[in-house]
Amino acid sequence: MKYHKIKNVPLDICTAEQKIAYNYAFSFRDQITRQISTCKSELQRSDVFTYYVFFVQDLIKNNDQIIKRYNIDAIICAFRAGIREYINLPGAGIFTSYSEIGTCFPAAYLNK
Repeated sequence: MKYHKIKNVPLDICTAEQKIAYNYAFSFRDQITRQISTCKSELQRSDVFTYYVFFVQDLIKNNDQIIKRYNIDAIICAFRAGIREYINLPGAGIFTSYSEIGTCFPAAYLNK
């Protein structure tokens, strides 16, 4: 998978695709948290996460700026890998460094 570099940030710390995944997760954090709080089983929680993965995927596919510059599969892979952990973080979920983003939303196919 091809990943794109953020200026002055090594690829093994954070990629542009990971940052985009974080931006979408941050945008929908409150909605996902509200829906998760009403779930009574893990199956229902899993359905909520699956819904948002496909929802974000549709949003990305309709965004020409992202399609032209970044790897959509890498964004969705990072989003899917990190969304559960991100939702369970205490506080508002605001990251202050690229290393936090890279840790929470892993680039699973990055050649290190």
